[in-house]
Amino acid sequence: MMKKVMKVSSFRFSLALSAAALIASLIILGLLPFAVQSIVRDIKGLVSEQQFLTKDLDDRGQHFTDIEISLKEVDELTQVATVEISGERSCVAPCGTFEDKVTFYGINEQTKDQRSHSKSASITIPDANVPISSEIKLPFTGRLFVYPYDKYVFGIGINIERTFTGQPAKQLKPSDVADSFEISFSESVSRIELKSFEKVDGAVYKPRNVTEPYLFAGVAKFERPMHLKIIVTMVVLMIVLVSIYTMATRAFNELILDVGAIILGIFGARELVIKDFPSDTTFVDTVFGMIVLYNLMVVIFRSIFHFYKLSKQDPANSPAAD
Repeated sequence: MMKKVMKVSSFRFSLALSAAALIASLIILGLLPFAVQSIVRDIKGLVSEQQFLTKDLDDRGQHFTDIEISLKEVDELTQVATVEISGERSCVAPCGTFEDKVTFYGINEQTKDQRSHSKSASITIPDANVPISSEIKLPFTGRLFVYPYDKYVFGIGINIERTFTGQPAKQLKPSDVADSFEISFSESVSRIELKSFEKVDGAVYKPRNVTEPYLFAGVAKFERPMHLKIIVTMVVLMIVLVSIYTMATRAFNELILDVGAIILGIFGARELVIKDFPSDTTFVDTVFGMIVLYNLMVVIFRSIFHFYKLSKQDPANSPAAD
């Protein structure tokens, strides 16, 4: 009677898992066009469209400074972004009468509420016909744990100090730079996409350590590409289904051999979907850890049941594995 009940339960369990696998497969097929579209977009190019913090100006032969801010790399663990500052300055006579110190601030909701200080980095631009090239580090915010559904916010505020020869530095006002500074933002970071960029009020985001409102300020929001969300989710889901099905339906003598292969496969899958992130930093790691724990618990409980049955058998008989 007990064997009959277990056989019926096993059949129903297998049927439920097969239905779940079928539903997951249909979902994959439904999402496939979106994944392909996202992959094609990545293949075409990683550089996002330029977003302007100022007016899009033309160099008309006057003093003119073009600054391009490009987000090149992000470290999701330390939440530090590598930003490339490039461009050029054109001057007309008289040149060499002043120099500008451009300071870039990392801004976010905490600096907006004046709960923290803003980290910053500066570059100095002489009053001459020179190219601008520098690399700075600024903070950003986000939660890696919910990968691949993690979202990030990179905010930047800009102030400019001008120093004439023999005079103290002067904080420039918007009217001082309206027709002489062009500042734009773009990103070329792999595995994240720019979802929106918004110019914000520099006075609203001014933290405690900044005395003057920002001349220019903008906030960029990022997410993972659609194909990455689909691939990671489906790989994790399929591994969960395969592990549950295998550990629940295999005969005990096959189970001992399969459990090692499954655990090794889980670590291989992690390398595929998470890549360079350290262990125990994402929710995917938590799911994989739970699968490993499930596999080991099933082996332990089935081993107890198996050897309990053996203890009830006549030692002269050759018991069959369950």
